[in-house]
Amino acid sequence: MTNFSKRCFLFVLIVLWVTLPQKAQGQAIQSTLLGTVTDATGAVVIGATVTVKNEGTNFERTIVTDENGDYRIAGLEAGNYQVSVTAPGFKTFVRTRVDLNSSQIKRVDATLEVGEASSTVTVEGGVGQVETESATLSNVKPARDFIELPLSQYGRGDINVLYVTAGVNMVGCCDVVINGARGGGVNFTADGAAVNNQAYSGRTANGTSATVETFREAKIVTSNAPAEYGQVSQVELVTKSGENTLHGSLYWGNTNSITYARSFYDQQKPSFVNYNMFDITNGGPVYIPGLYDGHNKTFYFFSYGGARYRVGNRIRTSVPTPAFRQGDFSALLGKITIVDPLTGVPFPNNQIPAGRISSVSKSVQDLIYPDPNQTGIGDFGLTNNYYADPGYQYNADNYSIRVDHKISNNNTLLARVTDTIIIYE
Repeated sequence: MTNFSKRCFLFVLIVLWVTLPQKAQGQAIQSTLLGTVTDATGAVVIGATVTVKNEGTNFERTIVTDENGDYRIAGLEAGNYQVSVTAPGFKTFVRTRVDLNSSQIKRVDATLEVGEASSTVTVEGGVGQVETESATLSNVKPARDFIELPLSQYGRGDINVLYVTAGVNMVGCCDVVINGARGGGVNFTADGAAVNNQAYSGRTANGTSATVETFREAKIVTSNAPAEYGQVSQVELVTKSGENTLHGSLYWGNTNSITYARSFYDQQKPSFVNYNMFDITNGGPVYIPGLYDGHNKTFYFFSYGGARYRVGNRIRTSVPTPAFRQGDFSALLGKITIVDPLTGVPFPNNQIPAGRISSVSKSVQDLIYPDPNQTGIGDFGLTNNYYADPGYQYNADNYSIRVDHKISNNNTLLARVTDTIIIYE
């Protein structure tokens, strides 16, 4: 039995320098919140203070509205945000649970009411997901899709969810095409780093190097991709980050031959199958008692995913019967006539005399051909008259650790290290 192993290692390091209120450049996964602040009459409010806070990490950005009452805060990670607006003579405006996707520009306008700043007007729930600030057509697959949608029993991969998008089609095993473009016309990134197939762009099976439990979201840009992207379409995968509260998950799934039905060609019970898939994740603030408290500053997210496949790997083939190996083809009388090549006369009863068969040939046939172990099919009843379960096993382990650190209000650091080990035999 031959043993094969494959190991994939991915290290992503992204340092984000955000100089407000400029836009983030390049193929970034950071997003932007913008809007206009007005009073009850519709007049713009100049100099209002706008604070955007990530509800999971408490990372904050603050800016004041310009002469048009507008604000724009770029360089935001995907997540849920709270937008607060204060101005002298007005009540504080707060909108919570603003869901911001990867590389999204979202408008959140605020209308201030006259009153004391100590009074707060809170609006719960985010604004709609309709793109109003760009012509880009995209589809976002949140973490819930990766966890709750039915996935392949042969591997819980991101590809299972990406296909459930209008205009996305499969090519071969695991590659995708979007809106009829070639496979090389799709650019893949994971946390902002390119993970394309080095040969022709497009998807590589090990590029993301993470389990589905690790994904926060996947954004598929299907049309009108911004100029920053070199290909026709874009697939952005964003992994989960830690937050101030500890959170995690545990998954185990099993598929086995107890509930399997026979295949079309099976005359016996199904071949042995036992698939086990498992994932565990954990994330939160980096906290070392007495040494370091990372609340509101440093966060981690760890995941481990594994797969253990054991299958009989059933094969079917055609082998000669013991009578055929002895030169007895009488079972084919009336269908095939065995003719003596020396005389051109048919052998009596379709049987070749034992003296005409090479002893070496007979020994070799007895060595390499097993006896049939099931009734064959076809015109002569010989096709697929032998089956065997030689066995096959596949082991995969994936480790991923992501760390997010707030250097300052305008600078954050993201580092993710992953390692995938695959052994099959």
